[in-house]
Amino acid sequence: MDGGGEARETWVYGYSSKIAQVPKSRTIYTGPFDATYLLRARDPQESQSWKETQEFFARTGQVFKATIRVDKGTSTKQLQASYSYSTEEDSEEWPLIESAEYRASDENWVLTTQLSRGWRPDSGTAPKFAMVEYKEPNELYRVRFDYSHPQHTKFDCVRIDSSGNETMVPPPPFIMNDKYGLLRRPPPLTFHSSNEMLTVHYSPRMKVPGAIARTFDLDLVLRRERVLRSYFRSRDLGDLHGSEVALQAKKGMLDIILSVPDTPETRSSSMHVRLPDLKELATGGDSSLVASQTDDSPDVLKVVAVDSGTFPTGGGGVGSCRRDLINYLQRVRWTCLAELGTAEVAQREYQLEKHIEAIFYLTLWDLDFGNPNENFHRSVSGVDLEMRRLRATPQAIRDGFVPLIRTLVRAIFDNHLCASKVPVYEAVFVQIHEFCQVHDWTFSWESNSSIDAFIAEVLELCDTATRQGSALAIESPNLHEIGLAYSLITKMLLPLSTALPEFPDKRPCFHTSHHGVQAIVGVVAKSLTGATLVVWDHGILWRERLFALCDTDEMPRFVQIAFAGLTRLIAWLVMQRADAINSCTSIQNPMWEAHLGGAKFEDLDTKAMLQSKISPVVNGMNVARFKPNSELELPTPTAVMLSHISPVKDVVNAIEATNVIVNTFGLKNFTLHVYGSPEKDPAYTAECTSLIASYNLQKHVLLKGLGNPGAVLPTGWVFVNSSITEGLPLALGEAGLCGLPVVCTDVGGSREVISDLGTGVVYGAIAPPSRPRQLAQAILAVLAMTDGLESVVEQTSPSSGSSLSVRDFVARGAEGVNELEARITSESTKALRRKMGLMLRERTIQKFSINKYWRVHEQMLYLGSAYTPWLKVHKKRPTISAVPS
Repeated sequence: MDGGGEARETWVYGYSSKIAQVPKSRTIYTGPFDATYLLRARDPQESQSWKETQEFFARTGQVFKATIRVDKGTSTKQLQASYSYSTEEDSEEWPLIESAEYRASDENWVLTTQLSRGWRPDSGTAPKFAMVEYKEPNELYRVRFDYSHPQHTKFDCVRIDSSGNETMVPPPPFIMNDKYGLLRRPPPLTFHSSNEMLTVHYSPRMKVPGAIARTFDLDLVLRRERVLRSYFRSRDLGDLHGSEVALQAKKGMLDIILSVPDTPETRSSSMHVRLPDLKELATGGDSSLVASQTDDSPDVLKVVAVDSGTFPTGGGGVGSCRRDLINYLQRVRWTCLAELGTAEVAQREYQLEKHIEAIFYLTLWDLDFGNPNENFHRSVSGVDLEMRRLRATPQAIRDGFVPLIRTLVRAIFDNHLCASKVPVYEAVFVQIHEFCQVHDWTFSWESNSSIDAFIAEVLELCDTATRQGSALAIESPNLHEIGLAYSLITKMLLPLSTALPEFPDKRPCFHTSHHGVQAIVGVVAKSLTGATLVVWDHGILWRERLFALCDTDEMPRFVQIAFAGLTRLIAWLVMQRADAINSCTSIQNPMWEAHLGGAKFEDLDTKAMLQSKISPVVNGMNVARFKPNSELELPTPTAVMLSHISPVKDVVNAIEATNVIVNTFGLKNFTLHVYGSPEKDPAYTAECTSLIASYNLQKHVLLKGLGNPGAVLPTGWVFVNSSITEGLPLALGEAGLCGLPVVCTDVGGSREVISDLGTGVVYGAIAPPSRPRQLAQAILAVLAMTDGLESVVEQTSPSSGSSLSVRDFVARGAEGVNELEARITSESTKALRRKMGLMLRERTIQKFSINKYWRVHEQMLYLGSAYTPWLKVHKKRPTISAVPS
């Protein structure tokens, strides 16, 4: 039966006699089955619903032969299968199919599959194989499977000709395409394990899925697994090397046994024990490693993804773009450094993409005692951590760390950054990283010598600025404010305490999705290991940070200046040291990137250098996920937004615009639906909710929470984006793919999405940011297809009333508003509006190809490694005793 109580399959058993305890055969039919058919038909296979016939061993109830029906289009084929069973000592307890052989009577091939030891029919996962052989008259293909990564299976294929010569080749299409679905077929169950009428329990020992093993504790379940006995013996003796050897000896089997289906329940559970967890003597989910063995194939590129607050824990456009790259760049293996604000969001709730080898969560706040040891250094032995603490003596800190603090302060407050200062300021971050790989991070930063040096340097700089008249009195700090700035800086630089991922004989690429503070890890890696650094800029984080600081009154002015100075310094260094800068849009943001890296400081040579390595890669969109569906359109004029409730999305602007439409202009049937997380900024969400209530818009502005874009977009009449800053917003293209015209603010790459930059044609309307009345007029213009918009679709629908504008309607008072409302809801206007949406859909498909997007990104990653010389020796770095003027 299925979940709805309908019959999914019918099993009919045939017995050799009335007293036989084990049936002779089992015939499987699709859906419900009329038993009287058996009385009329000689051959069950004549039935249109017949699916498979299996034959049992009389003594054991094991299936040894089967005839299988396979439907290919309009044709039907019968395949023959035969099965052999394991003869291991535990086979009576759990009879296991060891191999299966398939053939077709009218085709000259044989497929033999050998199941992996350790895979169980009740695991809930697809069959896993040790080897598959595909035989044709003159050739044999032998494919071996490697399940080291839980989502990415590796294949090694050998072709053996009639003379016995072996050649390494890709797996044949028959196997890779699984022509008849044979590799996806679960092995047939024995009679005893599948007959629900049987009252005898044949399994004498309870089997517990890996996802709930931690509930019963390691001692209750894992220690009883015979395959882990030698591992636990070494583990209990504290023999780390011996435990790793024991695991490696059984690796192939453990990769299968410890495999758990990738479901929302198992992703968010910390009870799933993996092989890397056992290697680190940890419990489920503690290891940062995803794969039990790294992929060191010669054609594979190692890339370190550096993200902040997006992938894998955050939704939104940046996280979606990262997820697309990881999923679809087949020749790239990823190590992820995910910077998070709080430990609470480090939940593994998202699909684990198949090309990730490791993921390290870098939590800035909520750490135990403010120390990174329990999070960043979870795989470092306790002895090593204690040695770091012992090395962090007052003398070591004064000699090796205090000079770094002094130079860091001067760099943060340096308003004249130039190319000559790059080596010195880069060396500060590199040496902080190196110092804290040997000395304890918390001891070093909380040392009195470090704090005193920071205070002294700040006071000296402030005194100089005040005497020179370059600082306001309100910007002068007290000791409390200096302490707050120091604490903030130590938190923001925590990623420097993590060890850089190592790739023996492989040159990695650090791929950072912003030029924010977390990107300094890429600069350090480039300096120390010769890695390449590609900045994949989704937005101007520097600009967004200034916006955020402008809206806060709780942070003292000096702390704001210090925070902005640290962000500016790192953005400048990242731009200077990047091998390539890939902006996600070709307009506006590239100008900002060149400005941050050089032009801001009147360094025109650097600006020219930066412009030469800025190579925009416009975001791609998966068009198959989004389709127009006018049947879902709501009955009254509705605008849809896909925006998290946060200040940079300026949801307040959209609420103010709705107030203009509903209360000022008087269109009472207009509604705004906002889909996005209300938890990004709870204070801002409360502000939005209060504003909605104050304007009495509770029935007109609905904060709907998260929604499936493909399902909610077609419900709208128009799509709205009110942001004050953007990269290239995917939501605009997704709305177009669903057939909606778009109204957006003129920020980031928004104009590039909804307009033809060559002709100036806009498939919707563009309003200035933070201008509610102009945004309201733009929304109404698109809803009513006025203000010249009807001429955009004139080539397919003759224009009517091309001189009309929203202002004309509104200026005539209630009568004009009634006419405007009638025009918006008329069928002719709906047809025009939908045609404009379809024009935007066509442009999106042509302009934002997801395949081109993947291909260009892969090329950028490979080109960075190919054309930049790789020096595996450390560069000689400058001392930090002096900063060039």
